[in-house]
Amino acid sequence: MMRKYHQKQLLELVNSLHEAHSEIKPLFSKGQINTIINLLSDCQQSAVRIGGFIEQLEGEGARTVTFLEEYCELLYQVSVEISGSVGAKGSLKRLQKQLYIIENSVQTDLKPDRLEMLFIPYKASMWDSMESIWLTAKNDPRCEAVVMPVPYFDRQPDGTLGKMHYEGGEYPNYVPVADWRKYNLEERHPDVIVTSNPYDEGNYVSSIHPDFYSRRLKSFTDLLIYVPYFVSVDDVPGHFCVCAGTLYADRTIVQSERVRKTYLREFRKAEKEKKYKGEFGNAETKFISLGSPKFDRVIRTKREDCRIPDEWRKLIEKPDGTCRKVVLYNTNIFGALKDNEKALHKLRHVFQCFQDREDVILLWRPHPLNTAVYQSMRPQLLQEYLDIVGEFKSLGVGIYDDTPDLNRAIAISDAYYGDLSSLVIMCQCVGKPVMIQSADVIKPNDQSKHLAIDNLYFDGKDFWFTAYDFNALFKMDRQTWKTEYIGSFPGEPFDGKKLYGQIAGYNGKLYFSPAFADEIAEYDTVNRIFKKTRFREKVEGEELCSTRGPKFNEVFQYQRWLFFIGNTCPALIRLDVETGEIDSFSDWRDSLGRLTVNFDGYHFKSACVVGTKIAMAALNANAVVVFDMESCTSEVYEVGRRKNGYTGICFDGDNYWLSPRFGGPVIRWNPEKGYKEYGDYPDGFVGGRGGFWDLRYLNDCVWLFPNQANMALKINVQEESILVAEEFQPECHEAGGAPSYIFSKIINGAIFAHTGKTSRLIEFDGAGNQRREEAVCITEVDSHLLNDIQSNIFKKDSSVCETAWDCMFAESDRVPLDHFLISIDRFGDQAQARALSARQVEICRSTIENADGTAGESIYAYCKQALLVGAGGKK
Repeated sequence: MMRKYHQKQLLELVNSLHEAHSEIKPLFSKGQINTIINLLSDCQQSAVRIGGFIEQLEGEGARTVTFLEEYCELLYQVSVEISGSVGAKGSLKRLQKQLYIIENSVQTDLKPDRLEMLFIPYKASMWDSMESIWLTAKNDPRCEAVVMPVPYFDRQPDGTLGKMHYEGGEYPNYVPVADWRKYNLEERHPDVIVTSNPYDEGNYVSSIHPDFYSRRLKSFTDLLIYVPYFVSVDDVPGHFCVCAGTLYADRTIVQSERVRKTYLREFRKAEKEKKYKGEFGNAETKFISLGSPKFDRVIRTKREDCRIPDEWRKLIEKPDGTCRKVVLYNTNIFGALKDNEKALHKLRHVFQCFQDREDVILLWRPHPLNTAVYQSMRPQLLQEYLDIVGEFKSLGVGIYDDTPDLNRAIAISDAYYGDLSSLVIMCQCVGKPVMIQSADVIKPNDQSKHLAIDNLYFDGKDFWFTAYDFNALFKMDRQTWKTEYIGSFPGEPFDGKKLYGQIAGYNGKLYFSPAFADEIAEYDTVNRIFKKTRFREKVEGEELCSTRGPKFNEVFQYQRWLFFIGNTCPALIRLDVETGEIDSFSDWRDSLGRLTVNFDGYHFKSACVVGTKIAMAALNANAVVVFDMESCTSEVYEVGRRKNGYTGICFDGDNYWLSPRFGGPVIRWNPEKGYKEYGDYPDGFVGGRGGFWDLRYLNDCVWLFPNQANMALKINVQEESILVAEEFQPECHEAGGAPSYIFSKIINGAIFAHTGKTSRLIEFDGAGNQRREEAVCITEVDSHLLNDIQSNIFKKDSSVCETAWDCMFAESDRVPLDHFLISIDRFGDQAQARALSARQVEICRSTIENADGTAGESIYAYCKQALLVGAGGKK
């Protein structure tokens, strides 16, 4: 059976004979007969070797070998003729003709009909990202499928390679393993190499053996395939899309068409920024959406087929023979790096929640590289982490699973709890309930009654706001700050987070800008009626919005119209509140696109109104878009340096002020006079990317509210000096990874701001320097809401779940882990829970390619098509 590589070798050998023929005529004209005879002898020896190579591959009887034998006879005849000084011109033509016959026979009679496919995993726990491709390949008699695990190294804190690990003995018994030290890549030259390592030397935690970096593998195969070792919920973060694995691979296999678009966008952006367009292939053909073998494996693995160790059974089974519910607890490396000591405190808290419970048991599956991460990147925390692991094992808190068999853990579990990772979508794909943990929720506290405020509207008498982390509208007394629960928005999930952005009012009605909600909401304050308005049909162009970001944030009322400013929505929407007519405007997109860098799906977060115009600060461009509400036309102004982006904008009566998104200075801008930078921050200031949430102008000062920055600031517009805003600074000193502020607004000459770490509302009257700060709480009258929130959240209505995100639960002070554990029994027994599980499976499988468990078959068929059928071989 012939491989494409072997056919290529044969054609190269035939080509060398052509080159030898081209030397005969010049040698003959010079009378160098002995040289010609030696050359013909060399040709004969080469022909014999070619024939032997073909018989070794195809056996005896190949037509090409017969033609080679005839060629050897002709070589002999030509040698005799030339030795006898007989004119050899006719003989040489016959010789050349015979060589063409041989070449044509190699191309037509020896078509490639066999593959050698080499799989190069390194961690046994990641084998499921390749296995179904291998299973298909090994069952094809025309394919030699080789699994060759290779070593990997821990990274030392200084970046050098540390201890070497080899896990070749940890693969399933049915997987034969090749020795990486004996397999000669250069000699074997497999037709296809499949790898799941994306980083080469770019991984700061570990490194695959350098001999198997993608850039090197590429030279030893005709088709280098990169299959990500992970899958993702809905979409993939951009940083995964451009790395060594994707650059050097001929094809990258992704789980869905949506993910493919993200890879394409990020790859093209990198081509432009790093000026290597065309160097790494055609982007359109480089990324292929065929699904993921990880889904094949999780769908195929059934609980009853899993071998459960005896020590696990003892923890799962109760004395009466029934079983505890198993909760799969997954912790990943990103949580360890982001949360530091807090991540360790969280582990202890979680284990405490499970101790002495008879209804559930914890199965802890830490990321395989967790220890290596602590060793190389958080060495000061390594020992404490190891102590926690030791305590977990010795005290029998639960099941500690560090085996390579991830899919067994999923199959025997009843629910998932932990960090956001590949396991989330895999569990959802088979109907397991999911809760994403929050490292900030460590112990119960009185903040369960606190209400987070992300918007605030004053109707002249009372405040109105929507709850940040669940579906509810509240009215709040202006003087006492006492709240009244008004109701929940129909058609939206009860646990919906940040459903609405800002609020506008008109003729006794409130209008809510849809952030993660699906429709514009309206509430009639007189008749106490909710109403919803669709807008999607009016938006043209790219996909409407990202589930990773809000559709709209700001909304402004002008005459009888409301204008909704797109955040991920690629348009500005106008609603005529009298007729209900909706229009969309996006004439700014092309002009803004030319200034945009690092586009991540977001357009505008903040805007302000001056007269009849809305000034919108671009998040991903050094630009301000000014939209005229009368003419409904816009003008794009380039403001500041290239690669700037802005989180907030305000107006001081003469100039606009812009807060930086990516670090750098605050900008003062006048459309007629240009801009000026203010970057002389106070000593000790640390801003960075996403440092500020927004900024407001009040009493000759521009106030900057920090997101991740360590200081609240104010700029005196007369003195042009930047000072620490002590009025808002205390929140910045609070511990925790939450933003310092999540909302600010000016109402009746006062700043209202809501804190992110302590969940408190601040009112600051700049003129009188009066400051009020307190938590806005659910009142005793509405205390039933706490129970309603928890019970309703765990009774999700499957009919309102449109994405995988809608089907999962988010841990919070109001919805802690222990309530999730109590609810797990319901998931298998109640009709509503079964409906949610079925809906979750339906959504997840509808968003991935080959979700019926045939991704491996499709990937193998693609490789075979590309190398055999594409080369003229047999199917």
